[in-house]
Amino acid sequence: MTTWTAKTLENMLGRKYRYPDQTAKDVHKLLSYYSDLRPSMSDYVFPDGSNKELMNLFGTLPINYKGSTYNIPVQIWLMDTHPQNPPFCYVKPTPDMKIKPNLHVDQNGRVYLPYLTDWRHNSSDLLEFCHIMAMIFGEQPPVYSKKAGEQANRNQPQPATGNPSQNFSPMPMPSLPGGGGYPAYPPAPPGAYQTPYPAFPGGYPPTGQQNTGYPPAGQYNASNRNSYPAFNPANSNGPSYPQSSPYPAYNPVADNKPSNTGTISDEHIRASLISAAEEKLGRRLNEIVMQAQMETAELSKTHDALERGRKNLDDIFDRLSKEQRAVDRNVSLLTDRTADLRTALDKGTDDGPFDIDEAVVPAAPLYKQLLNAYAEDSALEDAIYYIGEALRKNSIDFDQFLKHVRELSRRQFIQRALLLKCRNRAGLP
Repeated sequence: MTTWTAKTLENMLGRKYRYPDQTAKDVHKLLSYYSDLRPSMSDYVFPDGSNKELMNLFGTLPINYKGSTYNIPVQIWLMDTHPQNPPFCYVKPTPDMKIKPNLHVDQNGRVYLPYLTDWRHNSSDLLEFCHIMAMIFGEQPPVYSKKAGEQANRNQPQPATGNPSQNFSPMPMPSLPGGGGYPAYPPAPPGAYQTPYPAFPGGYPPTGQQNTGYPPAGQYNASNRNSYPAFNPANSNGPSYPQSSPYPAYNPVADNKPSNTGTISDEHIRASLISAAEEKLGRRLNEIVMQAQMETAELSKTHDALERGRKNLDDIFDRLSKEQRAVDRNVSLLTDRTADLRTALDKGTDDGPFDIDEAVVPAAPLYKQLLNAYAEDSALEDAIYYIGEALRKNSIDFDQFLKHVRELSRRQFIQRALLLKCRNRAGLP
């Protein structure tokens, strides 16, 4: 049998862990009580598909169920930030076992406990976690036999025969839908932590009872174990629990007291029922408060959406009003222009033909002289053009063409000089 020392475990962790010395001490403390667990380094697949080489503890956990000892195969994965973050634990049934889902174990074997949800790096450790898990499994076994001859005992785990490790057969880690690893703590599955944990005199079952798989009380160092952490609403990210711890504090003195009957007394049952009632009421109150908060948040979102819709409608109505006023103005202007055009048409029809020279009346005599000079210049230009066309068609001879062109050009020169002089006098460019 391999002897695992803290130094050996620390060398195994190497630089893969952030706190190798603390992790090695925690694992060594656990292996000194549960010697069937075997540490090894393997790849763990996370939900996002990434993997990381982590230490896992593979083996069986002895429990006491109805007066008999059974070995439950488990696998505990330690995060590379241990003990800052809680471990992941899975029930790993052998081929002739089947997982029995309950309030603390899902159909994939994932273990959910308040101890993991409320993990505190300065007070929680692996040994206490395994003690609590063994106590819970003793009340609600997570596996049962699939053999035909054991159908009557489907709710019982496999009994131990000889070396507990012989009852353990490693199986591949099951995958959840969507691939990847397993969900991180918290949250726990719906309905988890529905029942109180059983109360034992002085903490864990007395050493005087039948072999329960727990270490003798004298070997446990009480100074290294803190009680189960109390509920803190400011720091809790998971389900809410009463501030009274469901795990009784460990008391070595009380554990050394002899037990006459080895059974739970009425006081213990009464305390357990009171704890269950407090937990159920607190959980129900939390559910009501959370439901009210969710409904309030939904109503607030709906109110905000309605307010945004109202503002949008007001903006649309304002734009429509402005466009309506602009359309009304344009319609009125168009109506006035149409009336003016009709009046002008009616006036032109009644007066008969009018002189084109009187259609444009300059504002000053200088502008009238400028207009006349421009008009005559344009006319002379047209005349020269048509004389050239007549020569081309042989309507006139060349001598007549030259005679008329010289005369028209002389007149055009005079008009253009007059035009330039008028524009200068008028200050035009």
